[in-house]
Amino acid sequence: MQGLFIEQYHVTQRFVEIIAPLMTKRLRSPLKQRVYRYFQEELGHEVYERATCEALGVPPAWLDQALPLPLFQAYVDAFTVLGRYDPIGYLSSIMVTEGMLGVDNPVHERLESLVEFRADYQRVAKRHDDLNLELNHAALSRLFFREISALSPRTQQRAEANLAYLLELNLRAMDQVADFYGPQAQLAVCSLDGYAVAG
Repeated sequence: MQGLFIEQYHVTQRFVEIIAPLMTKRLRSPLKQRVYRYFQEELGHEVYERATCEALGVPPAWLDQALPLPLFQAYVDAFTVLGRYDPIGYLSSIMVTEGMLGVDNPVHERLESLVEFRADYQRVAKRHDDLNLELNHAALSRLFFREISALSPRTQQRAEANLAYLLELNLRAMDQVADFYGPQAQLAVCSLDGYAVAG
């Protein structure tokens, strides 16, 4: 659990650089406004991920020195590149991080059952979940595409291919979290100094 939220913290912490290439595009006004609104709504959400990590016993200093696992680094970089070279693919792939409208995240449900006794975690995680529900982030891809009147077949194919790539990369990144953090008896994080172990 700690490892998953550490990695989610790394992703959320880099949100600005993930979306910045998309924000520089010359988009039609309603779409551009929605992109800027998403930026404003999501900016600073790393505070929630950090608070969740701390509620799960991850020392704050560790979060500052920890590096993302390689596939989470690749995930952020892929999203950043997508915003620059395939904005439509980016908009369709938002559901990989924000979820899908009307679909509960099975990973989230499993995590909830593991820490139902941790009141501090429940309080922090619920605050972030409630905010995402209030902002309707699970519907973002649909809301973005409501502002787009037509797409060429080639653009659609490229976006679908990039969405499939991001889904696969996300799945493999989750597997890497399980492989790295799962067997640990004592929390260790990846850092420039190698693997640091909590004392």
